Amino acid sequence: MTVLKSLGLARSSSCYSSILSCCETQQIISLKIIKHFVWEMDLKKSQ
Repeated sequence: MTVLKSLGLARSSSCYSSILSCCETQQIISLKIIKHFVWEMDLKKSQ
């Protein structure tokens, strides 16, 4: 419930777009980290 409230506040504020883009960048970074980790695990398996 608190998350929804804060999302509503963010949407009503002028910096909503910057918050959104920041979240998107964090998602991309975490995806890259996960992909790299999976890739390293695959390398260890193949060795």
